[in-house]
Amino acid sequence: MTEFERRAAEAVRALMEAPPPALDLTAFEVWVLLGQVQLALRHPANRGAAAEIARHVAHRLQAAVAPSGALAGLARMGWMEECDVGPEVGHG
Repeated sequence: MTEFERRAAEAVRALMEAPPPALDLTAFEVWVLLGQVQLALRHPANRGAAAEIARHVAHRLQAAVAPSGALAGLARMGWMEECDVGPEVGHG
């Protein structure tokens, strides 16, 4: 293990024990972040522990900004492959 790798591992361990950061995000920013995480998790190579952590966080984001109603339905669709749209949507 290189010195950089050792220091990086120590830094990651410290993050795991650090208190949660205070983030000042709008509900819309959380919504957009949720969609981007959903998209990233759809990549076939995005597997493993980090993906599972991201999925857990995304569900927490979803609960925060879309607990019910139309936004909840839209957020649920973000997890469903059958609801995907082609690249032509939104590019016109």
